Amino acid sequence: AAHDAHGAPRDVRHIARRHAAEDGLIERMARFERFCAATDPLPHAWGTSDCSILVADWVQENGHPDPAAHLRGTYGSEPECGALLARHGGLLPLFKTCMEERAGLRAILEPRFGAVAIIGSSHNEGRQWAAIWNGYRWMVKWGDATKARWTPFAARPLGMWAV
Repeated sequence: AAHDAHGAPRDVRHIARRHAAEDGLIERMARFERFCAATDPLPHAWGTSDCSILVADWVQENGHPDPAAHLRGTYGSEPECGALLARHGGLLPLFKTCMEERAGLRAILEPRFGAVAIIGSSHNEGRQWAAIWNGYRWMVKWGDATKARWTPFAARPLGMWAV
């Protein structure tokens, strides 16, 4: 990683400057690093470790009720996930209900470190993902059953919630 004159990685210093006014920033950054390290080895599995379920795990990791408790294990394939989303009006409406009504999170307009969101295309629901703001980019657990990793995305949030 590129380092600046102070010895810290540039991206960490950028994040610290951008989010300096946020209470508990350093603790959230450390918690997020531990969370990513613990969940990065998990393969993609519909209903147990897909991008939405892992974002719900992040919400729980931060002391909130499980926003996806009623969804865990209720789908096991992409077609089953698609049917579930169709019953709830799509990923964004379902995610909004889960975050606000089940986890008690509030919607925000500007990302805070550790915020959760649905990112992607507002016109193509097949191109939407649940993500976590790492202070610089949206992180999505991206991959398949054999290899999935937390991957940074530069994308527009369609809805965003403070954690």
